[in-house]
Amino acid sequence: MIYPVYNIFYSFFVAIALFFTSWRIQLYYRKTLSPLAKHFRDMSLSAGIGDLIKAFTFVLFANNPLALGIGAIIGGMFVFTAYVFGVVIFFYLVSPTVSSKKIITVGLALVVLVALCHIKFFSQPEINENGIIEFNFSPFTKIALFLFSTAGLLPLSIAFIREAVISRRLRIRSGFAAFALLFIAIANSFQFFGGVQHDPLAFLILPAIAYVMLIIAVILRVEATSV
Repeated sequence: MIYPVYNIFYSFFVAIALFFTSWRIQLYYRKTLSPLAKHFRDMSLSAGIGDLIKAFTFVLFANNPLALGIGAIIGGMFVFTAYVFGVVIFFYLVSPTVSSKKIITVGLALVVLVALCHIKFFSQPEINENGIIEFNFSPFTKIALFLFSTAGLLPLSIAFIREAVISRRLRIRSGFAAFALLFIAIANSFQFFGGVQHDPLAFLILPAIAYVMLIIAVILRVEATSV
């Protein structure tokens, strides 16, 4: 039996990083009841659940293409929901008057649409010689995943860059958050289109840097605001 070692390590690492991020933000939210903290907590938690689902799917059903495909769809729905919260956070930072409920409603409808695209163009994943799963997504599905990921991460990264430029007090932690989200968006793009499945180092290194930066950002944010 061949196990997708890199996917298992990657998904568990990301899930742990995101659960830690969510927990740290929850500590801050209890003190401030900040809507921004609430949305960021929900974003991290949803993405963490999605990656944890995928991680257990990889462990339990490594050589079952049908189960791997279903796990990708279920876990992906949680990750896409996280991107919806990313859009909510972006509008909260740049235009707080925009209704977050409307964004979430539209976003969740799009999550269902992307899931239906997954089902319509269902792929048969396989494990390559490097121990990395190739999901063999259709071109249409790849484009849908790319657009969802980019919409949920890139504008939010730009908003944090803007915050870092405007506020000297927030510069360091906002900068870490901005580049963490940017690197995650780039890593997602490489995984969809870049063929990193054939290069284990490329598969892991950029996401690892991104999530370490995200952890640093939330630690700095909580500690800075709790003094």
